Amino acid sequence: GEKIATVGNDIVKSYKNSTTLSSAEWSNILKEYNALYGNTLTAKDISLLYPGACGLTFANLSKLDNIMNAFNSLSGKLLELKDKKVSENDETTFLEDLRDYIVRPGDPIYYQGSFTWLYDMGAIMDGLNSVFTSKTIKDWLTDLNVMKHEISYSALQLQFDIGDVIEALADAITSSWRDGYQKASYDTTVRWSEAWTGNSLYSNYYGLNVCGETIKIDANQIVAGNYPDFYATDLNFGADCSNWDALLKLWFPEE
Repeated sequence: GEKIATVGNDIVKSYKNSTTLSSAEWSNILKEYNALYGNTLTAKDISLLYPGACGLTFANLSKLDNIMNAFNSLSGKLLELKDKKVSENDETTFLEDLRDYIVRPGDPIYYQGSFTWLYDMGAIMDGLNSVFTSKTIKDWLTDLNVMKHEISYSALQLQFDIGDVIEALADAITSSWRDGYQKASYDTTVRWSEAWTGNSLYSNYYGLNVCGETIKIDANQIVAGNYPDFYATDLNFGADCSNWDALLKLWFPEE
């Protein structure tokens, strides 16, 4: 209840106070990354892209099934776009492009897990929203749905599904925090509601992660990983989220 939420909030705040990097430390990180990326990154960019940023989330585990169900439903709609291209001249499929946009190391907000790369589900939802609210993609989906009858949903229905995942995340997350340069990447200890795509870096649905490809590093360089074959059998979320598992199999080769 309310007392547990207060305790969780205090734990996250305490962790925040003890692990926040100084402005000088963030400045050095930004300089190091800009040396690699040609001085193109801003303070906001590095807040979202630096995988070493500390973070902590306090969530109601009894509500994770709601997240899984909403996420699985959304993933099922994405699967209907398998092998489809926005333009006949495209060299890659839409889902291949989407993979590179939301679940590849270097996308906001990612972490190096023990076996796989991990991605913040709230950031994935904002990434999907930015894609599926563009006129080009909305028109393409309308053509597939209304004219060609190749998918079972409209662009608006897909946005509703994204909204369902966001709502489930926000309902489950009591408080969360992730460090950032100048502003935190997100901070729900006081329940800010704007996402990083808006005017601030705060969101009340950031802080829970989902896995992507396996981690592979060759000569200190990140290389393409594989489908995590343990995901659907060893993890409850993976076992019960078959559509996301199918997307992982589609996106990443099996060893």
